[in-house]
Amino acid sequence: MSCSETSGGMRNDSRVARGCVVLTMLVAVGCGRDDGEPGGDLTRAQAALEADGGTSCSVTITGGDVVCIDCKERIGGAKGPPLLLKATGAPTGGTFTWTVADAARGKVDVKGQTDATANPNTAAVKPKQASENPMDVTVEVTYQVRGQTCHDTKKVTVSKPASLRLTNRYDFILNRGMVTRTKNGQPVEERDLPADVRDSANRALAHCSTRTVGALELRYYDVLDQFGSLWPCDGELSETIMPRSGVVTGGSPVHAGVVQRPDRIFECAVPSEFENRTFSQSLAVSGCGVGENTIEITSSGVTVTPR
Repeated sequence: MSCSETSGGMRNDSRVARGCVVLTMLVAVGCGRDDGEPGGDLTRAQAALEADGGTSCSVTITGGDVVCIDCKERIGGAKGPPLLLKATGAPTGGTFTWTVADAARGKVDVKGQTDATANPNTAAVKPKQASENPMDVTVEVTYQVRGQTCHDTKKVTVSKPASLRLTNRYDFILNRGMVTRTKNGQPVEERDLPADVRDSANRALAHCSTRTVGALELRYYDVLDQFGSLWPCDGELSETIMPRSGVVTGGSPVHAGVVQRPDRIFECAVPSEFENRTFSQSLAVSGCGVGENTIEITSSGVTVTPR
């Protein structure tokens, strides 16, 4: 069976064999050469196209899938550090365009690098609003090269610190030089008292002596996101204590959702001067509220009640 051929360098034949598909640009699909050698013209045409950059393009996005949002007031209204994505296109020489799906426009902004022809090409995904469901933001890149267009997408989550999970609690009861230690309510072996802890009057632990009584609690936390999973971001845990008179507030770095230093609740005084204290505590991570507690301190221990 023979095929009619186009005028682009091939024999011009008005006869078209049944079952043959004739294309321009030297491509004949499903037919062999008239001389009986199968696939000759098709093979040469494919080789010519490949030498000219191939018949299709491809593009792939790489990078993380979590954008970390916080609640701090920032210059320019930023809501946290951007997530950087990278797209690689083939063949080279094309341009990249980054967009975000309509349903996610209120959650993130995406901006590709100034040079849209740079390959690989990067984009910054900036958080605006926390996700309502995991992976509910779709970022898309379009790559155009040599008349071809291809796409790739990346689903991401805008993750927000939402609550705390108590992982360990150490209690120390101080009684005239004697120290009783427990971990999560169970007696434990010797554990050093942290020297840098301070009480509500900003006095260091060293001021406690063999004449004093008091209580110290160390509370270790993980930060959870809005879906109850470990918050996979960095930030800072801070607290506000009310009433503020004589109370020192502090903070602790958070790395990948793990608070690096414990929350320390401490009072110490001679028995005749020790006063039971009640505080309201507000906890926040990177400006986002994550917990409210009522703290009661007596000479026999610390009680923390969520509210």
